[in-house]
Amino acid sequence: MRAREPHKLRAVRYAGLRHASGVQLKYFLRYQNLTAGMSDRRLEVIQRVLEYIEDDTLPGEIVDRAIVEFLEYRNKRVYLYQADPARLCALASSRFARPIGDWSEAHIVLRPEIPRENYAYINEDHLRVSFSETHRQPTVSMATERVGWRRVGKVIVLDVERRTGFATLSFDSPGRVHPHGGRPLDYYGFYRERAESLLGTQLTPFPLRDALFKLEAGDLVRLQQGRGSTLDGRVDIVASGLDVRAMTAFQAVQPSIAVRDSGRYVWLPTGQSPQGGPHLLREVPTEIYGGTSMVRFTRDSLVHEVRYVLEQVRAHV
Repeated sequence: MRAREPHKLRAVRYAGLRHASGVQLKYFLRYQNLTAGMSDRRLEVIQRVLEYIEDDTLPGEIVDRAIVEFLEYRNKRVYLYQADPARLCALASSRFARPIGDWSEAHIVLRPEIPRENYAYINEDHLRVSFSETHRQPTVSMATERVGWRRVGKVIVLDVERRTGFATLSFDSPGRVHPHGGRPLDYYGFYRERAESLLGTQLTPFPLRDALFKLEAGDLVRLQQGRGSTLDGRVDIVASGLDVRAMTAFQAVQPSIAVRDSGRYVWLPTGQSPQGGPHLLREVPTEIYGGTSMVRFTRDSLVHEVRYVLEQVRAHV
């Protein structure tokens, strides 16, 4: 039986990697400082990943973790919170339905019959809990002139730094029909309440408006759209362009903007930091909303990119 284990594990990894897009796979390899083959087909890149594991160029546990993260970090809506670190440090793994000790044990059921907790990974510094559920989207058949329904899997992730109390809830966009009520807000509210119940502490929205103001003054992003309220609180300012900061109209009203409400921030590629921390190899488009403490990633992103953006946002608060 043991002689068959590598073959079985290879098949499991192959199936998991097929959930990722070709762009995700290629940039995953680039972030690992490995040859990606940017012009290769997706199945060729999958084969390359498996070969890197077999010749010990790439640790299998990194790929196992990436397989679940390809589903957990796509074009997500990420809500930022602060929790009580003392409560978080006291959490035990027995509190969760499916605790795991190794990333090879992590498994996501994409279209479960009822909402489920997929796994909970917990160590002394970090906690991640993955959930999934099934929504329905309307489909139209032009041939039969009928409207039907398509089942769509949604993945939700609770990620927590136990020592600092920084927490995020990441959501796929809701479908037209979901298990928690008739409004999208019911979907978001359900998982915030679920997270607070699991953590045993309240989640307080993380303040983002200062970050919007400071990012506007820096060179980490290209600001494609900015929205703010003026000093008298009566006028809403909206500007759009390649970089609104270069627009004469925006410069004219900029001194009177008292509150930065939201913006479309395109994060620019950066060089790798000397400490080896998160960095960017490509542009990452986001929308940041100060009022709801939310960062929306508007295309499929990798965990390296999500971490970089969230770390920079926190650093500018």
